[in-house]
Amino acid sequence: YEIRLSLVGSEMCIRDSPVFILGWSATAFAIQTVRALMSDEISKLYVTAASARGVSGRRLLMRYPARHALSPIINSLGFDLNRIFNELPIVALILTLTEAGSLLIEALARSNDQQLAGAIIFFLTGSIIAINFITDIVLAIVDPRIRRSILG
Repeated sequence: YEIRLSLVGSEMCIRDSPVFILGWSATAFAIQTVRALMSDEISKLYVTAASARGVSGRRLLMRYPARHALSPIINSLGFDLNRIFNELPIVALILTLTEAGSLLIEALARSNDQQLAGAIIFFLTGSIIAINFITDIVLAIVDPRIRRSILG
């Protein structure tokens, strides 16, 4: 499976189409959310005050509104990755890939192999918990409000 996309004069080769298929909707939603959050944060008083102090341009955007707009994106990243794990068996079945998703469907539907299905579901559950834990740690690192509430 090889898809070639031409983006602004450069060529990007995507060898794994499931990654592209599963990540496309999450990326579109994240871009839309960032745009809405940034437009909301730019009009707030603390950005106006920083601009009055002489901070301008990219430094103003990255230091103040982008920092506050990242929190919901990092939080939703864990949910998006969970959704990708949930949709993986369907995409693997449609593309006839031999991955854990199609193996799970095979174990549950056709061969009734409960131990294999349980092991795959256990692995997926563990990875979802780990991803949520990592996104919570990254959120605490990025957002000082959350870091202060955790540390007391």
